[in-house]
Amino acid sequence: MRRIISAPLLALFLTAGLLQVPAHAAKTTAPLELAPNAPERYTIVRGDTLWDISGKYLKSPWRWPELWRMNKEDIRNPHLIYPGQVLVLEYDADGKPRLRIEGSGNPRDVKVEPRIYVEPHKKAIASIPYDLIRPYLERPLVMNREQLDSLPRIVSAENDRIALGAGDKIFATGIPSGGKQVWHSYRQGRALMETGSREVLGYEAIYTGSARMLVPGEPATLQLTRSAQEVSRGDKLIPEVEPSIIAYMPRAPEQAISGQILTIYGTVGHAGRYSVVSFSRGARDGVEVGHVFNLMTAGRNVDERFDGIKRTYRTPDQQTGLIFVFQVFDRVSYGLIMAADDPIRIGDIVASPGQ
Repeated sequence: MRRIISAPLLALFLTAGLLQVPAHAAKTTAPLELAPNAPERYTIVRGDTLWDISGKYLKSPWRWPELWRMNKEDIRNPHLIYPGQVLVLEYDADGKPRLRIEGSGNPRDVKVEPRIYVEPHKKAIASIPYDLIRPYLERPLVMNREQLDSLPRIVSAENDRIALGAGDKIFATGIPSGGKQVWHSYRQGRALMETGSREVLGYEAIYTGSARMLVPGEPATLQLTRSAQEVSRGDKLIPEVEPSIIAYMPRAPEQAISGQILTIYGTVGHAGRYSVVSFSRGARDGVEVGHVFNLMTAGRNVDERFDGIKRTYRTPDQQTGLIFVFQVFDRVSYGLIMAADDPIRIGDIVASPGQ
């Protein structure tokens, strides 16, 4: 189950204490490397993302929690940081770098007090560019057959119309009394499967339109306010949920996880930096929002004939980029490509860093 933290929460304070290094960090043998010209002080500005700031300080942005000395609970329930706050880079007695918010005092003796600089009208910064992922947070993307079958559905329309669009009234069954006022309509899309596999990991839910409640009941009466495509009888209805800003620390999974790119959105053929993709691992496999994975191109067989003898060699997998997970379903996850050295294609490998 994905967990997200909304932006307008008040009186939350970032306490970057000197805490136990997270379990996944303990597995990282390479020393933490600062980026060239990492600033000693940096003032967070509107439009920054946690990934942007990580890149200013670290060669490997996903190792951000190590710089903050965060433990596992801090990573999964992070405090928000805001424009106007000042980051200070320090070094401990062993010469290892650490980061804190100016005004938080000694990292070992942080006290949560309302004098820390946070203005209520300011929005916390997101982990990754929010505008790029907002459409994918507003509406569900993947469901299993049981979830789809259990949803409210459109059973008829005013004047018995078949093809429906904005302005038409619809009648739906299964909507509870006192429910949401705004509903989105979906229909089942294609099955998601790994290349070469016949196992269905889920079905894409295709958004068809939005409707507003007029009269509750069984069936309930709603009016379509928007149609992305033709709305039809049998389409499923899901209540609107206001998306929240992702406020998770980028981090590597604690265990080895590998999957495969299933779908590329917004481009044709291949993906690059800031493309959204889905891949074939989800919550049941240990994937969480905030996890960072390497993107890899699988090695290939190469034939060579030398001295009359034919030999076949397998080239190693090649890292091509990094992906940040922002949406997790049971068996499928969605991520934003944060770096891409080569084009990313369907079937490419998604793997935990160091795997």
